[in-house]
Amino acid sequence: MLSGKRRVNKALFPLILKKGRSFHSHNMSLKVLDTNDRDRESKFAFVVSRKVAGKAHKRNLLRRRGYGAIGKILDPIRKGFVCAFFLRKGANDLSYAQFEAEIIGLLKKANII
Repeated sequence: MLSGKRRVNKALFPLILKKGRSFHSHNMSLKVLDTNDRDRESKFAFVVSRKVAGKAHKRNLLRRRGYGAIGKILDPIRKGFVCAFFLRKGANDLSYAQFEAEIIGLLKKANII
């Protein structure tokens, strides 16, 4: 699991949405904001809408999967980035290994790993 220090604050979301760069895969999108502060740890968020999973426990499961996958790969991640993953409808059907691979692929596209 990911600590609270490594999660995105609500106040940063408008800035990420406005100025962040977008990267897409089949089941999720990634918005990345470069803070140019290489001393700060990178922060992450997972957004799962009601369209993706109607029940709250399924949305929370997808968020926990995302934070767990990020927690496993923190070492190679560069510092100074704020990342928000937006999940799409197909993400609900992925196995954990596929979910993790898609997250890693997006981070590599964004040149964060």
